[in-house]
Amino acid sequence: LAETVGFDIVTVGGINTAFLQIGMGNSGTSRLYTVNLANGAATLVGNINSPQQLTGLAVASTVPEPGTWALMATGLVGL
Repeated sequence: LAETVGFDIVTVGGINTAFLQIGMGNSGTSRLYTVNLANGAATLVGNINSPQQLTGLAVASTVPEPGTWALMATGLVGL
């Protein structure tokens, strides 16, 4: 299998953090990097060992954006 690449940007507190995943073909190992959005420099975070080849990357933010809180508050007022 060929190498695979996944890329995602997560925004927490107004700060964007980019993540890059590069699958290493048949090895079953992918590498996870952070990417500096200002200059494109990638910094290795570590290896992702998986019995299945990863085909993409999606990062979930655990901290809701301020707009989410405003929508929730508006919805609660309606109750």
